[in-house]
Order: sequence, then C-alpha cells, then structure tokens
Amino acid sequence: MSDTDTRWWATDPWIAFASSFGVFLLFCGIEALVEFDGYFVKYNLAARQYLDGNLPIVRLTDLSPLYFQLCVLAERWFPGPVLAVEAVGWAQRVAVSASAGLLYLILTTRLSRAWALAGVLVFAFEPHVLVYVKIFEPEIVLVFFLLGCIAAADRQSVRSALLAGVFAACAIATRPTFLPLLILLGPISYALRGTRGRKLLTRTAAFLLPVMLCGVLLGLRAERVAGDWSSPVMNPGTVFFEGNHPLSRGISAEYPPIVASMVEINRNVPVPDEAHVRYRSIARIELEQNPSIGDVNAIWAGKALAFIRAEPVRYVKGIADKASRIFRDYRWHDIGNAESYASTLPNLDGFFAALSTLALLGMVWELRRWRANLFLYAYVLAQVGVMLIFYVSARQQIVTVPPLIFFAAAAARSLIQLRGKAIPWLVLIVPLFVVLLNSSDMVRDKVHMAAGASRAGEIAQEIEARMSSTELASQSELVAEMLAAASWAANENTPGNVGQDDESLRMAAVRVLRKKQKRDFFDEFDLATLEVEAGALEDAQLRLEDLAETGRFAYRGHRQASDPLFYLGRIAGLQGRSEEAVEILHRALARTPGDPFVLAELVVLGGKPEHRELLQRYYSVADAQLFLGESYLLHDRADQAIVELKALLRYLPRLRRAGVALAVAYGKAGRLDEGVEVYRNVLKISSTPVIWSEGVSELYRRWAASRQGDLDVQFDAARILYFHGRFRDALELLLATDSQNDAIRDMIYKIRITLSQVPAAAE
Repeated sequence: MSDTDTRWWATDPWIAFASSFGVFLLFCGIEALVEFDGYFVKYNLAARQYLDGNLPIVRLTDLSPLYFQLCVLAERWFPGPVLAVEAVGWAQRVAVSASAGLLYLILTTRLSRAWALAGVLVFAFEPHVLVYVKIFEPEIVLVFFLLGCIAAADRQSVRSALLAGVFAACAIATRPTFLPLLILLGPISYALRGTRGRKLLTRTAAFLLPVMLCGVLLGLRAERVAGDWSSPVMNPGTVFFEGNHPLSRGISAEYPPIVASMVEINRNVPVPDEAHVRYRSIARIELEQNPSIGDVNAIWAGKALAFIRAEPVRYVKGIADKASRIFRDYRWHDIGNAESYASTLPNLDGFFAALSTLALLGMVWELRRWRANLFLYAYVLAQVGVMLIFYVSARQQIVTVPPLIFFAAAAARSLIQLRGKAIPWLVLIVPLFVVLLNSSDMVRDKVHMAAGASRAGEIAQEIEARMSSTELASQSELVAEMLAAASWAANENTPGNVGQDDESLRMAAVRVLRKKQKRDFFDEFDLATLEVEAGALEDAQLRLEDLAETGRFAYRGHRQASDPLFYLGRIAGLQGRSEEAVEILHRALARTPGDPFVLAELVVLGGKPEHRELLQRYYSVADAQLFLGESYLLHDRADQAIVELKALLRYLPRLRRAGVALAVAYGKAGRLDEGVEVYRNVLKISSTPVIWSEGVSELYRRWAASRQGDLDVQFDAARILYFHGRFRDALELLLATDSQNDAIRDMIYKIRITLSQVPAAAE
C-alpha cells in the first residue's frame, strides 16, 4: 500500500480507526490473559461517596474535575462498585485506543504512513501505557485530549480550530495545570504556520472560545468548592512539597513523616486519597484555625521553599537529578497498584531508554521544523517542566510518551536516510542509551525494597494459611523472616501473639539476615539497622563504620533514616558518648541537609534550639513533636518524651504511633496507671502492628507488680504480655494469683497450650 493510495479503506481516517480498533483488541487480550485484581479506585470511591452525600465538598479540589465527573457518571449509570469500576476500565481502554488512532493522524502528517503505523505499535507496547491503562488515574484520558487537540490543530479550518479548542478545554478540565500553556499555544501556532488577517482572528477565536469557557467554569467550581474562584485545583502546594523537601529525592510522592504516620486515624472509614486530608489536619495545627485550600497549599509550598532558600546547591542538584531521571529507563511508580501490575507484565527493560535516546536526538534534529511541531515541543517540554518543578514518576512520564514517539520516529527515519553518514551519530547514541539504561543506588535500593516487600507479602500469606491449623505463636521463625525481608517496614507489619520469650523478633530477624549468603550494601544496611533496634550495638557499629566509609546511602524516605552516619551517631548517644555523637550527626547533616531524623537526634543529644526550628520550618510542629518524642524515649529521657508526645496527641488523639510511645514513656517515668490508660486507648484504635514491644511489656510487668492483690490487673497485664509474645511472664503472673477464677484458669490453660506449640519455649 502506498501513501498515495486513495481507496476509501486506505485513507488516513480509516487507517487511524483500524489502528484504534487493533489496539483496543490488544488491551482486551491483555485483560483476559493477565490476572490483576488490585484496582486503584480512589476516584470511584470518591464518586460513590459524592452521590451518597458523604464526600465533603472541599475534597473536590483533590480530584481531577473532568475525570471525577466521568467516574460519577459510571457510578450513576452502573450502580454497584463492580459494574462502575468495569465501566471506567472500559472507558480507559477506549481512551488509550482512540489515542493510538490520533497519534497515527499526527505522525502521518509529519512522516509517512509506515512510520505512523510503527509509532502506533510502539505506543501500544510502551511499558507506561501497558500499566496505566489499568490504573484509574486521569493521565490516560489527558493523553487522549492532548493528542486530539494536536490532531485537530493540524487541520487548517475554523471548524478544526474549534474542535482543537474543545479538546484543549477537556485537557485543562482534566489537569488544570495545562491552562496557561494551551491558552497561548493555539493562537501562536496558527500565526507561526502562516495564517494571517481575518483567518487568524477567526481560528484564534474558535480555539479560545471553549478554552476560556472552561476557565470560567473552573473558576465557578473553585468558588463553590473552596469559596475562592482563584483557589488552586489539585493541590499544587502539597505536591510541590512532596518533590522538594529534605527527604525527597524528586522521585514519586514522598510524604512528610507525620502525614505518612496518620494511616490509623481513619482506618475504619474509607477515604479517597487520604493524604490530602492529613495535609489539611497538619496545616490546621500550624495555623491553629481551619485553613482554606489556598492556606494549605501556601503552608506546604512555603516549607519546601524555605529549604530551597537555605540549601540552593542541594536544590540545583535535585533539579539535575530529576532531569536525568525523566528519560531514564527505570519507572518510578507513585501508586502501589501500578507497581504490582507492572510486575505481572513482561519485563521490557531498555524499551523506554531506547525511545528516550532517539527522541532526544530527534528533538534536536526537528528544530528545523519547529513551527510545524510547536505543539509537540510544547507538549513534551511542559510535562518535563511539571516533573522538574514537582517530581518524576511513571504516571507523569506517560504524558510525554506520544511526543517522544514522534521525535524518536523522526530520528530513526533520519538515521536510515543518512545510511553510512549515520555512524558518527551512533557514536553519540550508544553512550546516551547506556546512560539512560544505567541504574543508580536509588534504583538499586528501590528494587531491593520492592523485592523485600514482595517476599514479606508471600510470608504473610504463608503465615495466614498456617494459622488455620496452628496458632500464630509458633510462627516466630516465619515472622522473623518477614521482618528480615522488609526490615525498613518492621514497624508496619509486626503481628502480635508471636513468641518472644527466648529471643526478640528483631534479634531473630538479625539471625535470619546474618545467615544470608550474599549480602549487598542494602542488605548490610538492613542488618545494621535491625541490630541497632535489637540492642546489638557493637556489631551494628562495626558494620555501619564499613558502610559509612563507602559514602553511599540507602533511600528510605519517611520510613527510616537513610545515612549510616545517623545510626553511628545514635549508637554513640546510646553508649553515653554524647560529644562524639553530635560530631557524627553534624557530618550526617552536612551530607543530607534538613534530614528530620538527624535534626531530631541533634536536638536530643546536642540541645541546640536551631535544629528544632529547622525541623519545624522544613516539616511541621507535629513532625517535630513526633520525632523528638520518639528520640527522647529511645535515649531514656522519658519526661521530655512525655511533654512532646502529649502535646502532639492533643492535636491528633488517634495517632497510634505517638500513643504507644507515650504509654512507654509513662512507664519509664514510673507513671504506670497513666501509661496503662494511654495504651488502653491505643488498643481501641488498633492492636497491631506491634511497636515498642519491650517498653509496653515492661510497663505491664511493673504495673502488675505494683497491684499484686488485684486480680483484674494481673489478668489484664497477662493478656497484654501474652499478646506481646511474653508467654512465660504472662503464665507466671497468673500462677502467682493462685486464683480459681474461670477467666484466669482459661487463660492459664491457653498459655500452656501455646507454650507447648513453641519449640524454643517448650525446651
């Protein structure tokens, strides 16, 4: 078939339709062959709550306006969560299939039908597209509208200009960040391509009419939702913070520690995209009043800007790092479901790196025709700008895929036309491809953590399966393996009722990791942090000194301190070498400016108020209280820990992590009844995961000893000790009561059965 073929079925619109249909069948086939049940349905949940009248109207600012309305329609027309989710899934497949057809039309006007069909094929198998067609976020729909805008703008007529404006308006209503770009781009594009006089005015008016109408409607929506027509939509301030605070490395969404710790607050109430609710809660604490949407964005953006002003070199380096990652092969998923689904698909290593390599070359070569390709340049550079300002993630990268395909195809065509003269260019292309393909420590740690999380999940399933035939108490070895696999998440997945009479679970996990035959830097880091938590400080110190000499980091974000120097400083502090600890921590702070783990430890061991001020300035008062409370507690300064944690719990009474720490602090301070009362309130929120286990157990041992004649106290203490795996202590307490109380006798029988199932304890 030649490009001049005029038979109706060989015309470009029909080929575009056939391409769309082929891609649609492809994704239907993938749907049938690849099992995936972990749908990310925050929009459907929000739509359901909206229709039921249970979604606070202010929450609409957290959601893409147009995509949210699509989900509302799905929930209204297809009642029931299953049907509505399926409807949105079909809409996503239609959108990505139609995008393939539009991409064909865009490419065929600039290259040829053969190259256009090749571009469609690349689009269909591009890893980002394969994954995000299954993830219910607006990006797939945004790509469709942006491609529709470009395809319509390529046609030189008033009707096409109006259609381009409609597509542009829909793109803006999907992601309002494109508003200023598209308002300017249409008229400029028409003028640069030779349109003059009355035609320019009519086409510009036709393009801008729907765009301006969309802007007005978004303003009216903002006035209704937030009381301010100019209020930002989709939380740019908090997203800016996520990509630019001290713990952020500009990849994926890195929450501040306090926001990440608030998961228990709405545990029993499903909340779509709950992080935004948490951001507002912390902003309320900062302002001591209810903040507007603008206030929330200003507060969090201000914290990131304060860090940028204080550390401009760190910021410039961060921008350079983001720029290098935009086109790298590794895909940073900011949605767990996307990562899970990606793992079920064939591993297409090198695909995106090859596409990016050719595209970067093509962007240089196509500068000769920049007027004709202005939309495509602006499209890709605008999204690159978004990622540089905020953060790089696979979800953001998918928006760049279609223009990258065009520039890559243009480069490939030029290389083929150059033939022998292309060899010098290949000398440039090959090393660029290697650079974009090459991984870094950040990637290696991400892979390490993903593998650990996967292994921990498998072990958790095995434990659950075994529980049908045996008590969890006997599964200490499996739990230790689970903690060793994902030590950085130990405080998030430690179950109760697991035996710790002879060896703590942390020490058992240390033993598991020590047996591992091949350990890389990140395995060694995990082992060292577990040794610190288990109290094996001498072993941890030797290991951490070796790790620190490499100059390398782990990249654990809010979950865990990432620098070996931090743990060396902590060990020195725990061993009473405060001056040495402060010196080590200052070295760590020089390497990772603004690190909240380091700042809090410096406050506790060095006592300088400026470090606390930085902690509050870069994060929040609540972050400072949480970090300082836990650090004071770890260093046995219980009274100061109580001050910090009580202040925090006044604002956030359901913050379980702080509640457990406060209970332990009361126990260490000898205020046993208060500690027990706090822990009882914590148990009303949730009993797991188990944290500060030794401290809680000691609190209840001492409480029982102080109330030896009170059977209720002995029983309650024994119950908690049992839950924390101290079976012998629990049995000893109950036997000492010498009571014939039925509840106590039943508990004694249960503990004896448990001990018979735990090999180490039975011996």
